[in-house]
Amino acid sequence: HTKHDIVDLFDISPEKISVIYHGIDQSPYVPSPEGNPNGRYILYVGGRNKYKNFLRFVHDVTPVLRNHQDMSVICTGKPFNREELRVLQESGLSGRFVQKFVESDQELMDLYHFAQVFVFPSEYEGFGIPILEAYKAGCPVLLNRASCFPEIAGDAAIYFGFNGKERSLQECIEDLLAWTPSQRQEFVDIQHQRLQLYTWEKAARELAEVYRNVANE
Repeated sequence: HTKHDIVDLFDISPEKISVIYHGIDQSPYVPSPEGNPNGRYILYVGGRNKYKNFLRFVHDVTPVLRNHQDMSVICTGKPFNREELRVLQESGLSGRFVQKFVESDQELMDLYHFAQVFVFPSEYEGFGIPILEAYKAGCPVLLNRASCFPEIAGDAAIYFGFNGKERSLQECIEDLLAWTPSQRQEFVDIQHQRLQLYTWEKAARELAEVYRNVANE
């Protein structure tokens, strides 16, 4: 997807561009023995700039919180800004949107692992490392069908849309929350298989090959 953007925007020849995907540490994730102190929650990870669609996410997830009184939304990253606080107040459920500053990789992975679902509503990304983090932690992934997400996740994600053509975020979350434990585990297994495509060793080999080819030209 990024290659196509470079070709379209800068008129670069496709033959001059090599696509090398990011990777992730493939060592097994082990949950903290303390378990989950946060109850049932939906997870939002990362920045909340305009293209991240955070406010649209809040709009669509609010009915889910109303339907599930024991559910909250945990957001990593910076504290909510003034506009976000206003929108959360207008939702009537501001107390159920929790901002957390993550202090370690273990804490972040635990947040993924114990979440009911990780939602990535962004309109545009170059890759999407949080997708791989969620895969590794065993957390079901919900993605906006946009940008590079279908390329990266393939069939190892559930897709929604904000354009009215795809299933809504609310509908997808509700369906997922109704899964049986075996259905959830089956989907997590599919995600784990997809994760094997993205290793730093593979990325390093492919990058080294690019350098060799350039050096021999």
